[in-house]
Amino acid sequence: MHRRHEGRNIPIELLRTAVAIAETGSYTKAARELGLSQPSISLHVKRLQKILVGEIFDVSSGSPRLTAYGEVVIESARRVLSINDQLLALANVNSNNKNQLVVGIPNGIAPPTLSDLFKKLSSGQGNEVVFRNLSTEHLLKGLEGGYIDIALLADPPRTPPVTVLEWWEPLYWVKGPEFQFDPAKSIPLVSWPGGLCDRFGIAALKRAGLRYGTAFVSSQTITRLAAVRGGVGIMAVPSRSITDEVVIAHDRGLPELPQLRCGIYLRSGLEKSRVEKIISVLESQWKARESFDITTPSQKRSKLVVVKPK
Repeated sequence: MHRRHEGRNIPIELLRTAVAIAETGSYTKAARELGLSQPSISLHVKRLQKILVGEIFDVSSGSPRLTAYGEVVIESARRVLSINDQLLALANVNSNNKNQLVVGIPNGIAPPTLSDLFKKLSSGQGNEVVFRNLSTEHLLKGLEGGYIDIALLADPPRTPPVTVLEWWEPLYWVKGPEFQFDPAKSIPLVSWPGGLCDRFGIAALKRAGLRYGTAFVSSQTITRLAAVRGGVGIMAVPSRSITDEVVIAHDRGLPELPQLRCGIYLRSGLEKSRVEKIISVLESQWKARESFDITTPSQKRSKLVVVKPK
């Protein structure tokens, strides 16, 4: 970091040095732990104390001891380093590993399907495969930014960089086995406000002129499905999210839901030959949902259509 910015930003290496000194009780041990020279350690401390305008260590006794001000600094420094290290762990991508591929999986896949997907993608690919389980918007940004190589997307808001395969996937209302739908009453929704399925589900209810209310809110698909299973309310889900613990709500009066544009997409510049096996697994696990016999689409819906790129 350029030193002209040090009035606003604290270089992370200075905080790491200070914490290492506080934990080892020695400049020498801190230098050994961090792989630095002792003069570098001393320089880090001087720079940090200059930025923070206060003495962090008292060395009058020969060994560095935290001052009262230093104790406050180290406590905050540990929190900053913890967040920094969590971000690095979240990334966990080695940009120097040319064999590494980052695969983006959207939220909302039923756990059994997700487990099988991970199992097949983690073995025999000839590359080191790492995963990111995020919303469609964040996965799309990853493809656009080049830090996600290949991703499954549901209803992408913008055209992804490279389209491999697209199809239409139906949405369904689901409910618990004991839930009784009463069109005369306000429909209880199991919801995540702003989520993809909420947007389509609520729009369908409004078009049908039906009253609804929010009965349960959670960001986690598996938690929302648990609420549905327990009879709290209904929710709209794609077929990939349906488990054996909920049932399709065929109740008369519930509005028809639209189909979602789904697909497999790549970042720009990625050689397709590197991900042929991954594409095959994603297609077999994700696209061919009708073969799972979850439900038979109504006559109003066209059959699943695969649109291959020209």
